[in-house]
Amino acid sequence: MSPSAPPYSPDCAFFLDIDGTLLEIAETPDAVHADAADCGLLERLHAAAGGAVALVSGRTLAMIDELFAPLKLPAAGQHGYERRDGTGRRRRHRFDAARLRPVAALLRDFARRSCARRRTPTRSPPRPCCPARCRCSPARWSGR
Repeated sequence: MSPSAPPYSPDCAFFLDIDGTLLEIAETPDAVHADAADCGLLERLHAAAGGAVALVSGRTLAMIDELFAPLKLPAAGQHGYERRDGTGRRRRHRFDAARLRPVAALLRDFARRSCARRRTPTRSPPRPCCPARCRCSPARWSGR
C-alpha cells in the first residue's frame, strides 16, 4: 500500500525538480526535451496554485527557460546558486570563489568519470554511494 499525499492547502507551494522527476533522465542534458503537454500542465498548475510553483535544477536558468519555452516560472538553477522569483527578478548567491578552486578540479574529474561510466555498459549495476537515495532494490546491489 502506497502512502497517500498530504492534503492540499492554498498555502502550499510546489518545488519541482526537473531531471528525473518532471522529465526523464537522458544520456546527456541536451537530450532532454519538454513537450507542449509538459509546459501546459506546468502552466495550469502554476495558475491553480496562485503562482506558488517553482522549478529546481542543477541546470542554469537559461537552460531551464530554453527547455520549457515560452513558459518562465520561478526557478532555482545551478542547485540554488541562481534564482528567479515570482516577479522575474534574478539573483545569484554571493560566495568567495577562491574557496572553491581547490575542489573544482576534483568535481570536474568526478563528473567526467561519472559521465563516462554512464555511457559504458557494465556487467553489474554500480554500487550506490548512499542506499537511501538509490531507486533500485537493495537486492540488486552487489556485495550488500
